[in-house]
Formats: sequence, structure tokens, C-alpha cells
Amino acid sequence: MKNRIMKKKFILLAISATLLSCASNRSQKNDALSLSEAVGQTAKAIAADFPTGSSLAIVSFESLNDNLSEYIMEELTAELLKYKIVVADRQNLEQVQKELNFQMSGDVSDETAMSIGKFLGAEFVVTGQLSDLGDVYRFRVSVVNVERANRVNLIRFEVRNDQAMQRLITALGNK
Repeated sequence: MKNRIMKKKFILLAISATLLSCASNRSQKNDALSLSEAVGQTAKAIAADFPTGSSLAIVSFESLNDNLSEYIMEELTAELLKYKIVVADRQNLEQVQKELNFQMSGDVSDETAMSIGKFLGAEFVVTGQLSDLGDVYRFRVSVVNVERANRVNLIRFEVRNDQAMQRLITALGNK
């Protein structure tokens, strides 16, 4: 009798664990943001950590293509400006990139990012990635203090891989 009760409890526990696992996986997909929401929440998180008037340079953003990267950097710039964060001008950054052979490496190291930040007079540099994980994209942004050479913020979001995102990727990929 006790064995039957124990077996029933074990079976109920196993079923409950399985259902919770399924709900958790579904919840993660449902919790994913649009790209616009991820950019907006990233700007809000950065602004919350830095006083008004802080200066930063968005030095790189890796994504599926250069046009998408540029789009994300410009959108993030626009969002940060709403919070009165000073963002280095993208035109000046392009000149600095050329001087430091930024484009040659295809990758921006923390040291290169800090050199760019110092050259532009920025207190912080921002780098990011948008990685394809299949069902979702991982949106990740790092903020590095130029003087101390330490990471002060790492922001991550899951971004929906939906029709709107695919249209944006296609449109920007065709430019």
C-alpha cells in the first residue's frame, strides 16, 4: 500500500516537473522582445546606470550583416539621446575606425574599443552582438569604462525571430 502511494507521488512529481519544463521553454519564447523593444530597454538600462550628460561611443555591433549592424547602432543612439546621454557622432567614429584599421580586423577588441573611446573623448564604449540562436536571437550589449578598462554593464535580451524581424533582415541585407 505504501509502495503504491509512493509510486503515485513519484509519477505525479515527474509529470509536474515535465509540465513545468515545457511551460518554462514556452515562456522563454513568449518573453522574447522585438528588436525595437530590446534596443529601447537597452538604452533605458544604460541611462539608469549613468548620469545625464555621460558620454559614450557605440564602436561596434556584430550581426547578420553590416546594414543591420548600422541600423541597430543608429537606433540605439536615438534611444540614448532621449535620456540625455551624449553619444559620439557616427561620422567621427568612421574616421577613427579608418585610422585604427578597425575594418581590417573584422572584430573589435576591448583595447581597440577603448582607444576609439579615448580618441573621441568618451567615458564609456559600447559594443554588441545579435546572434542567431534559431527560434530567437540573442541581443547582447557591453559597456566598458574607458579609463578603468573594466566592463560596467552587460545587457542581454532574447529577440523574437518572427516575420517582422525576417522582413527587416531581408530589407537591410538587400541594400
